[in-house]
Amino acid sequence: MFKNHFVEIVEGLEKLSQEGNSGTRKVAFQLLSAVRQTTFILSLCIIDKYNSLLQPVANTLQSKTLDVIKCAEHIQTIKTAITEHRLPAEEGTEELLKSANEIAKVLNLELRPPRTASHQQYRANHPAGSLSEYFRRSLYVPYLDSLSSSLEARFGKEHSPAFALSLLHPARIIKITAPKLRKCMDEVSKFYELEGITSKAELWRTFWVNKQEDFEDLEITELIQQAECFYLKVKTTLEILLAMPYSTATIERSFSTLRRVKTWLRSTMIEDRLNGLCLLSVHKKLVNSMGDSFTEDVINRFAEDPYFKLLLK
Repeated sequence: MFKNHFVEIVEGLEKLSQEGNSGTRKVAFQLLSAVRQTTFILSLCIIDKYNSLLQPVANTLQSKTLDVIKCAEHIQTIKTAITEHRLPAEEGTEELLKSANEIAKVLNLELRPPRTASHQQYRANHPAGSLSEYFRRSLYVPYLDSLSSSLEARFGKEHSPAFALSLLHPARIIKITAPKLRKCMDEVSKFYELEGITSKAELWRTFWVNKQEDFEDLEITELIQQAECFYLKVKTTLEILLAMPYSTATIERSFSTLRRVKTWLRSTMIEDRLNGLCLLSVHKKLVNSMGDSFTEDVINRFAEDPYFKLLLK
């Protein structure tokens, strides 16, 4: 998206660098000088190309019904594609230069490598005989290596036991076969030192397969309560899963809740009331299930406040 509107952004910065107050002109000129650099344009093309591969994974990890095992498998496919791009790096660099040249042509810019200094302090003087060779060594290959190592660090095979914990959710466990579940739970048992989890997980699967319901909206806390009596090993595993954040999506949703709750009309509320309203908003499913009794309890609690007693008089 940023690349698609890059030309309009540069034109806007040019206009701001000539108009407005002195502070606006100064900041706009600094940004304009940065985005017109060859390194910036090529970096933009590289990030746009490989972010398009990672965007579906990011969307899946931010959803409530995420399947982290499928994400990990898809990440392995992306890593293979990156490795294939890494081997013929010359072709990839030429493709990126072609895309960058189209942008530079519209902006009346000339792509060229940074100047070479005899005593360079802030970057390396990469030996290169052409523009393509320079940016292949300084930008393209290092980016692919960094991206591949980052994906391996977060979605490597050594994390498969942790990812397998999500299979205990009913929405996942009813979709896999018993042999596959047994194999995954053996890895979990070995990694977390939970003896007997394999047999308990098979019984847990049988329990949910016999139920003809929609399990997508079930929370982990509800499953822990369900497993408390007869599936203690499963309960322990679910508690580990509950404490394992796969992404920051849940935290970001709380920020969105705060934006909806603390409006301009509620800007002077105290912290206790803000916390209460946020909890009501986050746990609205539980509040709705409690019915009118919960509303009456809230009204009675407010009625006990001396300030509201004065209003009632």
